[in-house]
Amino acid sequence: FQYGMDFVSHTNLVINAKWQPIIDVEMTAPKEVLVRASLKVDDENFRALIIRELNRVFIRALLPPSYDPLKTTFLIVEAKEKAVGGNKTKEEYQFATKYAICNGAASHTKMAIPRVRYIQKEGFTLYTPLNGRLKVGDVVRFKFKAPRGTKKRYDLFIKSGRQIFHLRQDGVIFEGFVLISKGKIPVTLGEGEKAKVLIEFEGFDDKSD
Repeated sequence: FQYGMDFVSHTNLVINAKWQPIIDVEMTAPKEVLVRASLKVDDENFRALIIRELNRVFIRALLPPSYDPLKTTFLIVEAKEKAVGGNKTKEEYQFATKYAICNGAASHTKMAIPRVRYIQKEGFTLYTPLNGRLKVGDVVRFKFKAPRGTKKRYDLFIKSGRQIFHLRQDGVIFEGFVLISKGKIPVTLGEGEKAKVLIEFEGFDDKSD
């Protein structure tokens, strides 16, 4: 296995989805290793959600609304080491493993994978929500965890429409409720030039979708 990674939930490289649209896989990887994954359905690629907590890697993939169980489907996992110190060289992601998916089901259009940006590089863990599409008008609980062992105070906020919601920090846990507006809903760490979007959700209007 690449970069000292190991299997946890699925040692068999064929996953029976049991006629469900969501595929969850857990594995381990050293903290200095970045992981990404995608579903390949015939010739189409769909990004997967990566959630990190120390050396644990949780992968959630969502079969698309257009999915057909007769299509050849793989969950492909790739990895690379983080740049260390002054090393600015960008290493490319390398193939780590792949799972064949069988007996899946198409997802609803109201379901989606959040768009991951800097959350893994910054060492944050997403607890909730896991669905990337959130209904306009709903009040949704957001919860994140900062890197363990840090005593640093962070500014973690969410922009929904014209409103800004700052998450309350309690130790390494960030939590708060957000009123969902239509459009992109980024979760941002820091301000100004140093600001980084950790992950991005989407607010959708049930009347038009």
